Amino acid sequence: MQLMLALMLAAQASPWVPPGTSGPVKVVDLIRADDCSFARCDWSPAIERAQALLDEVPAPQFAVRPPGGEIDLPCGVGDLSSPITLRRGHILKGCGGTFPSCATLLNVRTSTHAIVAMRNAAGFVLRDFCVITAVGAERIDRHAVVIGGRGVIDEVSLRGGFVDGVHVFGDVNTGTNVNGLRVRGGRIDLVERAAIYVAGQDGNANLFDSLDVGANCQRGSKWAEPVAATTGWKAANGTITLTLASPTTIKVGSFLAFERLKAGGQVIISTPTSVTMHWAGASGSAVEAGLLTRPCANVIDLAFLNNTWVAIQTAGAKDRVTGEFFRSFIFGNPASRTVCLGCYSEQDQLPGWVSAQGVVLGGIGQWEGPGLRVEGRRVNGIKAVGMKAPGDTLAPELWIGGNDWGPPGTVLTMMPPQGGTSNPTHGALRWRMSTSAGKRSWFADVANSGTAVSQRVSLEAGQFGVTSIKTSTRVSP
Repeated sequence: MQLMLALMLAAQASPWVPPGTSGPVKVVDLIRADDCSFARCDWSPAIERAQALLDEVPAPQFAVRPPGGEIDLPCGVGDLSSPITLRRGHILKGCGGTFPSCATLLNVRTSTHAIVAMRNAAGFVLRDFCVITAVGAERIDRHAVVIGGRGVIDEVSLRGGFVDGVHVFGDVNTGTNVNGLRVRGGRIDLVERAAIYVAGQDGNANLFDSLDVGANCQRGSKWAEPVAATTGWKAANGTITLTLASPTTIKVGSFLAFERLKAGGQVIISTPTSVTMHWAGASGSAVEAGLLTRPCANVIDLAFLNNTWVAIQTAGAKDRVTGEFFRSFIFGNPASRTVCLGCYSEQDQLPGWVSAQGVVLGGIGQWEGPGLRVEGRRVNGIKAVGMKAPGDTLAPELWIGGNDWGPPGTVLTMMPPQGGTSNPTHGALRWRMSTSAGKRSWFADVANSGTAVSQRVSLEAGQFGVTSIKTSTRVSP
């Protein structure tokens, strides 16, 4: 009887917790006097103590990895003297996190990351707090939140001298895998490169929605990731050929831009000494030699397969030192089926770029690139694949609307099979508009040769309806 009574009293004083579970740990209860100065407390030691307590929770039977627990951040402002490196799938939760009224604000006082969540922290949740720093970045790998594993970021706002706000990289060969990340809500602004940067062969099937990003690329020129030096370039018919300063191999399909031109596209041909890109706005104007770079944007997605962006608002992408403007979005991997649904871009940025397999549906903003854009009844970049002809292993293609592979003025392109590429290399028949003074006309151009104009319809005053048709033997009329 006495033993039973003792067990009952012990249970009332300290309820039994099944293995693998734990209640929330409050950081405010773990802050010590020596963590604080007269002005403010350093929360880093207390957050580490909270993780240590949760690390002691045993894993339940048959668990793949030890479980995470909830870490409750205090309301108010706290300093971080070292990164929060999550060791399990913890929930890091504040009292509210949207600029300019952050109920929980983490102030990073050193040139370090704020939060790191790698593959061992898969299942993590970051929720309802803000991160800020007044310390500028000293190296390109300094970010607010570094993600190498799947999890959730919900209503977290980021600001200040980080290179990227949210930096996502997934590659199982490096021990990271970020397939299935969800980032929702919050504002990311005033960072030195991108608000969100996604890359890697295993950084796919992630969802980003209802985010407000603006005034990023604060040091876009500084962190533009130089790829190779160029000694010169020439452009004609929408094709740019660059000569590299030394033999350099550049991966086919890379999204690159000129250091000073700030216009770019995907590399089509790569040789040891030169690269070729297609850009509809290319002209023969001289541009000073510089660097071939991976440029800045408010949002940069270079992941291998696909991500989904919903209701993302971007504004202001400008280097605060050089004054150079950058793009709103870069969806730059030519293999990626990335979708941007209902995204909105202000006009104080260069147009967004959508790669060949990407899709932009609705929304407001300017876009470039060969991907499909659907804006109400307006469509740009439709590619229809036909039936294979007898004896062909590939199918012919019909393109409707402009694209950044074709020469300026193109509205319709019909191509035979192109040997495994959608870059027209031979036999393409295009309907184009000539804008030359006194020669404005519609004309059919074969293979973009310039001399193989099979038909031309004049649009000049006094010449309406004048049509010339060229064959191999005569011109009519």
